[in-house]
Amino acid sequence: MIDAQEVTLDRVDTFKILGRNRLAIKFNGQKEFLIYSSTLRKISRKGFSDVRAGAHGYLTVCEKGKWGLVDSMGTLCIKPKFEAAGNFKDGMIALKKGDAWGFADKDGRWVIAPAWYFGSDSDEPEFFEERAAVLNKNSGLWGYINMQGEVAIAADFSKAFRFKGGHAWVEKNNKFYLINKQGLIVQGPFSDVVAEHPGDCVPVFANDRIGFVKQTGGSLVLEPNFFELGFCQNGYTTVLGNLGWTLIDSTGNFPRNVYFEGLEPAGSNRFVFRSGPSNDLWYGLVSGDGRILIPAQYRYIAPFNGTSSVVHTPINTTILIDKEGNRLLKNLTIKNVLAQCNTYVLVETNERWCLINLKDGLEQKASWLQQKESVKLVDVQ
Repeated sequence: MIDAQEVTLDRVDTFKILGRNRLAIKFNGQKEFLIYSSTLRKISRKGFSDVRAGAHGYLTVCEKGKWGLVDSMGTLCIKPKFEAAGNFKDGMIALKKGDAWGFADKDGRWVIAPAWYFGSDSDEPEFFEERAAVLNKNSGLWGYINMQGEVAIAADFSKAFRFKGGHAWVEKNNKFYLINKQGLIVQGPFSDVVAEHPGDCVPVFANDRIGFVKQTGGSLVLEPNFFELGFCQNGYTTVLGNLGWTLIDSTGNFPRNVYFEGLEPAGSNRFVFRSGPSNDLWYGLVSGDGRILIPAQYRYIAPFNGTSSVVHTPINTTILIDKEGNRLLKNLTIKNVLAQCNTYVLVETNERWCLINLKDGLEQKASWLQQKESVKLVDVQ
């Protein structure tokens, strides 16, 4: 049965996207979510106060403050009776019984009995590379268990982070170390570390300097010789060295002899660099691999929004550039850029507003456009 007619925008209060094929919808005046397919077929007639997506279509659900599990068809697999729950992953779901956590299969049978602690109530235990960090409630120290519920690495650390690339960062006696899955130290000590750094090349601190350790393999790829850590974007990290700001990629490489007075992320593996004194700044554009796409010749370069960036020229005009630094819409005098989305841009000229597809440079028919105080352009098809 298709229930699309009852799902209208004026009736919907909140909705969640649960993976590729499921939605959780809360209607106006209701306190519970109902589960629908992506074609708006009602999956479950039973409502839940909260719903979260897990692997293989399984959903973690909450009813009257207790948590359980349903499958992709809305069938109840584990009755909501637990104080907290994680998301279904690796054939198991973490469940909190009393103040201890365990792991159960999809039918609620304990794979790892509830005998482990994970810090605050907001912490949800999860395995990474067959290891989960657990807290020894008596000592207040962290260790790791394997997927059979056995102690893999003894609780000996004041902090323990997730495994990635066969290694994990831990803190002991106010120092940070990189350990392998057997608990052996492969790097350290360091005074600090950005343990949750998104890339594989992790910043570490020693003697007030910054270096980089490659977490996969555990090697020190750059000695601690940098002074300041900047932004991270798509695997690139900006750092300040003796000669200025430069870029470190995910493997620890950086373009030699490419340094800047300032460097900020602009999206799409592009970075805006600046040159000159603070009262007379000029901006240029560099790629992640160190290619100078635009020399420092503009007064301002905005981060990329979709496929274009807004640039202010030295003569106080506005232009658009692509990701290679090429000027777009050369024959159009732009007064203001009102909105950008994907390959579309809404610009104001001296005569009118123009909605333009940057793929072909053609103006779109947009007779509905009215000049308003604010405009938001979203998902133009």
